[in-house]
Amino acid sequence: MRFSVLGDFSVTIAGRDVTPRSAKLRSMLALLTIRNGQTTTVDSIIMELWNGRPPDRAIGTVHTYVYELRKALSAPDDEPGESVLVTVPHGYCLDLSGADFDLRRFEELAARGSALLSEGARTRSPDKLEPASAHLTEALRLWRGEPLANVAFGEQVRSHVAWLEEQHKQVLYMHLHAEMKLERYSSLIGEVKLLIERHPFHEELYEILMTALSRSGRRLEALNVYHEMRERLNNELGLDPGPSLQRLQQALIAGGHEIDRRDPQVRPERIAPKDRLAQLPPDVPDFLGRCEILRDIVRRITATDGTAAPIVCIHGAPGMGKSATAIHVANRVSGEFPDGQIYIDLKRKEPAMEFEKDVFAEILRTLGAADEELPRTLPGLVGVFRALTRQRRILLVLDGAEPHMEITGFLPLGCPTIVTSTRPLHGLAGATMVQLDTFTPEEGIGLLERIVGKDRVDAERETALCLINQVDTLPLTIRFLGERLSFSPRSSIEQLRKSIFRCEADICLSQLERIGLDLFSRLESAYRQLSPKEQTAFLALSCLRANSFSLTEAAQAFSCGDTEAGIILTSLVDAGLVKVLDDEGGQTYRLPRFTGLYLVERLARRSDQVGRCLPLTAI
Repeated sequence: MRFSVLGDFSVTIAGRDVTPRSAKLRSMLALLTIRNGQTTTVDSIIMELWNGRPPDRAIGTVHTYVYELRKALSAPDDEPGESVLVTVPHGYCLDLSGADFDLRRFEELAARGSALLSEGARTRSPDKLEPASAHLTEALRLWRGEPLANVAFGEQVRSHVAWLEEQHKQVLYMHLHAEMKLERYSSLIGEVKLLIERHPFHEELYEILMTALSRSGRRLEALNVYHEMRERLNNELGLDPGPSLQRLQQALIAGGHEIDRRDPQVRPERIAPKDRLAQLPPDVPDFLGRCEILRDIVRRITATDGTAAPIVCIHGAPGMGKSATAIHVANRVSGEFPDGQIYIDLKRKEPAMEFEKDVFAEILRTLGAADEELPRTLPGLVGVFRALTRQRRILLVLDGAEPHMEITGFLPLGCPTIVTSTRPLHGLAGATMVQLDTFTPEEGIGLLERIVGKDRVDAERETALCLINQVDTLPLTIRFLGERLSFSPRSSIEQLRKSIFRCEADICLSQLERIGLDLFSRLESAYRQLSPKEQTAFLALSCLRANSFSLTEAAQAFSCGDTEAGIILTSLVDAGLVKVLDDEGGQTYRLPRFTGLYLVERLARRSDQVGRCLPLTAI
């Protein structure tokens, strides 16, 4: 019996592929596999499979899945799979002690390679370094691609996959260090250059490459690598190389060839994901723009000046790329937080205190707290969290927080925190508020080039620019356009424009969700968070016959005074449904293009259409 998780998830018995075809069965078996030898409770399985929204009779469905999995895993001399998938109190346990398991083999090879590398580095013995390199190389060859690539992730599997990817990176670096100590510079240089193409922002790869080039007598090439790296960081992230790379550059300028490098300290022992907090979602590979904002967030979130733990709130209208920005920054600075990075997606649930309590209880278990030590209230859980993180370098990302959520009342939480929210979270002591706006047309073109290629955009640059302006340079919508073009490599940009955005009067945002643009649901969420009075006022904006309007015109539409209208408009601006324009003649307001389209569609769904106002024109 063979179980493989280092690539597509697969299970074979006597050469026969028995990997479940059903997505739910495959996800459940993958969860049991990565928790090999540990109890997985029925509640954990339900949470993993249905993300907290279980169907009726979920427990019965899990029992049915267990029966199906046991049938698939049964051997000729086995009661249907019961020796492998074992029933234990409160749940199930997958026993792979007699199976060929690629992850276990990877860990064994990595542990041997790590031990030999440490001993070889200490004694400078090729007799240890040669087998160290061989073990590490064999461990890396077990990887066939992204782990569990064909599995739909829940929170537990996602956390474990992040941990696996971190282990792979550590073993890769140990392998490179072993090759360096064996002075195999020629092969090492080629290998690292290929790795840099796949991981263009991993600074340690550049450090290894520069060192190998220098020790091969190619100092000028090594310096050129530094300059290219610095230019790429500045242009794409608005950042400078880290201190280690800067010191290496100065040593090379001074004429040094022997560059000191500390031996790797990583020993990939079997560590459960709950002991290593690496929960960030993967970085956005084609992230673009926001250079000044990125630089400011990185500087603030990594500050170690002894003051209170920094908190940065990234806010903006739906579709501005708040989550992408937060995840990008968090991945960028993850090395500054060796004790872990915690990511909590607050958007995937209806905000409820029980959900937030469950989230913090799970975090505390991850940090080592036993169930009997967990307080029953959210304030108690937050207090324990603050105590456990006080002496640790941990980064917390809260994605999709809103002012009415219980958890926002406890911010800051005592560790560096990045929060995303549609509305600015007022009243956070010492917090930095960062507002995201739409892209410039040039940034929009740049993102489209990243997704579909520069040549394809250059062939229809004017049409692309027209289309980007037509969608208000909204990052979410530009990404949607790029994905649609990627799905249809033979279609032109003009064909895409005509098929979807030719006539705005015919655009229905809710229908666009079926082909990947989920803007309606995001705007709907922002609308539902308004008070009843604010909802009525927002719908009343349909009485206005222009896309920009003054405070007085809004007050007339709202049937109230200027003061009350100003308060309502401020809330609508905070919700991202209205924009403020500072013109020479005074402050005016504007309905963004897609907000206007949403407003028309929302009105069409209401039976009481706010005094029979006509839909907006000239949106």
